[in-house]
Amino acid sequence: MTEKKPFSTVLFLAFFTSSLLALVVAFFVGLLNQKFPQFQSLHTLELQKSLSWDNPSWIFLQGLFPALYEEVFFRGILHWACLKKGEKTAWIVPNLFFGVFHLHPYLAPIYFLIGMFFSYWRVRSQGLVAPIIAHFAFNLTGILLILSGL
Repeated sequence: MTEKKPFSTVLFLAFFTSSLLALVVAFFVGLLNQKFPQFQSLHTLELQKSLSWDNPSWIFLQGLFPALYEEVFFRGILHWACLKKGEKTAWIVPNLFFGVFHLHPYLAPIYFLIGMFFSYWRVRSQGLVAPIIAHFAFNLTGILLILSGL
């Protein structure tokens, strides 16, 4: 049996691994966008227009608010509702909806896998704080990459 880690360690690991995941995803999405520019996400294009280094609080909020409401819905409400049908259902259904929710048909499988990653933190921590932290780190890393022009 694995040793239970302190909650602060779980939160740090969620933040750190999610930031690394965002870098990997950004690399692959960048390759897809170069090869197929017509598939570039409208959300990314809108973020590029609306974000600026001049407003760090807006950058913070752009990372935090989606993490809060998406995790409460997908890993909270929907996960809990699907548990009645079984644990597999509680892993798969919310993340299928998570992939579709992001309205990018070519990236939906990637969003599904990202949702599975957030679900791991939901189950590992037995709550929503760790997936919210992980989601926030993922969003913030992506936003900082967009702002940096990478």
